[in-house]
Amino acid sequence: MGAAAAQYRPGLGCTLERVSNFQLDSLQVPELPAGQGLWPLGEQVQPADEALQEKMEAILARDNLAGLQTRALVLVHDGKVKAESYAQGITGQTPLLGWSMGKSITAMMFGRMEMQGLLSVTEDNLFPAWANDERRTITLENLLQMTSGLAFSEVYAPGSDATDMLFLAPSAAAVALRSPSAYPPGTHFAYSSGTSNLLMHLMTERLGGPQAALNYLWQEIFAPLGIRNAVFEPDPSGVMVASSYIYASPRDWARLGLASLKQSLVSQDWSRRAHTVNSSANGPAYGYQFWLNDGGEGLRWPDLPADAYAMTGNRQQVVMIVPSRNTVIVRLGWSPGRYPTSSNFADLISVLANSHQECSLAFDVEIPTPMVLMLRPRSSAGQWVVREEYSFTQDVIVDEVVDAYGNLCQRLVAPVGQFSVFTEVYVDVQAGKPVPLEAGFIDIPELPADTLVHLLPSRYCEVDRFGEMAAQIVGDATPGYAQVEAISSWVRQNIRNRPLSSTYPVSAIEVNQRGEGVCRDLAQLAITLCRALCIPARLVVGYLHQLEPMDIHAWFEAYVGEQWWTFDPAVDLGDAPRIAIARGRDATDVAIYNQYGPLLLPTDMQVAVELV
Repeated sequence: MGAAAAQYRPGLGCTLERVSNFQLDSLQVPELPAGQGLWPLGEQVQPADEALQEKMEAILARDNLAGLQTRALVLVHDGKVKAESYAQGITGQTPLLGWSMGKSITAMMFGRMEMQGLLSVTEDNLFPAWANDERRTITLENLLQMTSGLAFSEVYAPGSDATDMLFLAPSAAAVALRSPSAYPPGTHFAYSSGTSNLLMHLMTERLGGPQAALNYLWQEIFAPLGIRNAVFEPDPSGVMVASSYIYASPRDWARLGLASLKQSLVSQDWSRRAHTVNSSANGPAYGYQFWLNDGGEGLRWPDLPADAYAMTGNRQQVVMIVPSRNTVIVRLGWSPGRYPTSSNFADLISVLANSHQECSLAFDVEIPTPMVLMLRPRSSAGQWVVREEYSFTQDVIVDEVVDAYGNLCQRLVAPVGQFSVFTEVYVDVQAGKPVPLEAGFIDIPELPADTLVHLLPSRYCEVDRFGEMAAQIVGDATPGYAQVEAISSWVRQNIRNRPLSSTYPVSAIEVNQRGEGVCRDLAQLAITLCRALCIPARLVVGYLHQLEPMDIHAWFEAYVGEQWWTFDPAVDLGDAPRIAIARGRDATDVAIYNQYGPLLLPTDMQVAVELV
C-alpha cells in the first residue's frame, strides 16, 4: 500500500506532498483587519427570535438524537441572523468543511470576473489541449452547468477519476483536462467535481497565477462580505481545489448565502442565469454550480418554495437560499446518509411570520345561495403564507379553485340562516423595494403576454376615454415609473377618498365626475389612466397595516421596468406592509365574495391587521 504525507501551511490548510514545479510556501494569504460592528461585516448579532430559536434548538437536538450529527444551524432573514444553534464544541466562528460548496464560491468568482469584463460565459476553445478535437466547442457556461459532455467519473473508489484527482494528481484539474468527450456540449448533465477544478484552473490562468487568484478571492469575495478566517486549500500546483477543500465558519457560510441572495457581488443578469435551469435533457435542475429546487419536473425540496436554490456538500452540508422568503439557512454536519433538508428547513421557515390578519363576514341567507369567496391570500412575490385558519359557522362543501389570475377561490352553497366565514392568516411580508424612478416604459411588442390583458378596457375602466387626460397629467415625466407615480399622486390630490361609503363599484368616468370614491374607485381611475398610456395596470385587494378605519383595502400595480410595482392613490402609508388577496383587471375580478341569487349584503364584517 502506498503512503502519502501532507503539510499544513497557515491560511492555506493541508496539501498532499506531490512533485510539482510550484512552491506552495511562496503563497501569501492577504491579511484583513478585524471586523467591527454588526453582522455581516462584524460579528455582533442582534438577540435571537425566541420562537425561531426554540424551533432551531429542537431540530438540532432531534437531528443528533437520530445520529445525523448536525453541528451548526443558522438562519438569516431580511439580512439579519435571526437564530443560530450549535452542537457542543462548535461556535459561529468554528471553521467547518464545506466540501462541494466550494463549487458555488468558484461560480461566484466567475460572476464577479464577468461583471468586471474579464471573461464571458460564452467563450469556448478554453484550453490548448482541446484545440484540435470536439472539446474545443465546450463553453465556460457548459462547465459551470456541468453539461460539458466530458467522460469524467464521479465515483469515489480506488483508481477512479475522482480519487486520482484528489489524492494522486499534482493538479486537481489534470484528470478532467484529459477526459475525452462523451456527449455534445449542453445536451447531458453529469455531476463532475473534475469540471469544477477545470474552472478554477482556468480562472487561475486568466488572473495570472495562484497568488493572483488567491488575492482575487480575498479582495473581491471574502473581504467585501466580512469573511476573514476561511481557508480554501490548494493542490500541489497552487490552484485552489474548487471541488472539495474549503473551510469556513457557520456565520461565514451564511455570509456567502446572503451575498448570493442580495446579488451583492455579481450582476443581476448573472444571478438570473446562475439560477436558471440548464439545457440538458437529463438534469436541468442545476445552474452555475448551484442546485435548483425547480427543474420543471417536480421540486427537489418539495416543502420549500420553488425559487429556492442551494450550495451543497458531502455529508449534507447545505446553504439554502430562498429569495421569495428573503431567507438563508445554513446546515453543517457529518451525516452518514440522507438529511431531511426539505422538512427541517420548512419547519424553520414556518416560524417567520411578521404579519397577522383576521377577517369575518356574516350573512342572513333566506334560500340556499351559490357563492364564490375570495378571502385567502396566496404565497407570491413579496409575501409568504406561513399558516392559515379558515372556517364556517355551518358545515358546507367547499370546492377550492384557482381563477384565471391565480387567485384562490372557494365555491360553495351558503345554507339558510346565519352563515359566517372566518379567516385568520399569518404572513411573512418582505420589506418594500427602493423606489426605482429609472424603471422605464416597455414597448408593447416587448411586454410579457400575460400583461397584455391589463392594457385593455374593462367593465370599470373606460380606457379609450382618458387618453388626453392621462397625457396632461403626466406632462413631461419620464415614460415608465415616473408617469405612474404622477398619475397616482394626481388621483390622491384631486379625488377624495371616502372610506366605507360605497356598496357597489363605480367606473373611472363616474368617479372622475363625482370627485370622490372609495379606495377601489380611486385605484380603478388610476389604472384607467395608466392603460391610456399603454402601461399595464391591475387592481389589487388585500390588507394594509396602519389603515384607518380598518377594512379590506384596494390599490393597484403597474408593469414598468420589467416588473410589477405597487401604487396607492387612496392613502400614503409609505412602506406599511401589504398582503394581497386577489389581483385582476378591475373590481369584476377581485370581489371578496360573489353570490348567485338574491342580493346578499354582510350583516357584519370585521377586519383586524397587526404586526407580530
